[in-house]
Amino acid sequence: MGGPGPYRQWPAGHHTRWARTANLFGQHLMREWRSALNQLPASASDEAKTLVEQAGIGLLHGLMAIFDGVPSLETEDGYRVEYVLSARIQERQ
Repeated sequence: MGGPGPYRQWPAGHHTRWARTANLFGQHLMREWRSALNQLPASASDEAKTLVEQAGIGLLHGLMAIFDGVPSLETEDGYRVEYVLSARIQERQ
């Protein structure tokens, strides 16, 4: 799976770093989701496994769209909502 590359090699530009961080977040979500898929019972039918996989992909795409600001999200009384992905990349301890 391709990715944003080693952190030390990321360009310094704010937008590029934001995009690479979002890409990394998506990769981490996919990894955890695939791990969860492995917990499906072996007795589950191929149809059930396909439905779970398609639902998961749809959920992850929707979540990333929310962070990208694609859907218009509002509170019950009409305020606009913007969710922000925040990340802190640190040296290993």
